[in-house]
Amino acid sequence: MLDNSEVLSDKYSNIIEIFKKKEFESVIHEITRLEEDTFDNPFLLNLLGATYLNLNDKKNAKVYF
Repeated sequence: MLDNSEVLSDKYSNIIEIFKKKEFESVIHEITRLEEDTFDNPFLLNLLGATYLNLNDKKNAKVYF
């Protein structure tokens, strides 16, 4: 059985793969969905900032960096 940290690690891996594929809208959706429980995670917040920057949305990127 997977514990919570293994489940989160698997979700993070999925989000990173989506980011590498440059599917930025999907990254935002996945992080927003996941962040309902872990909105204080610095890694995800930085990834969200990088995602917005790749979408040339500097205003939102600045919020998350």
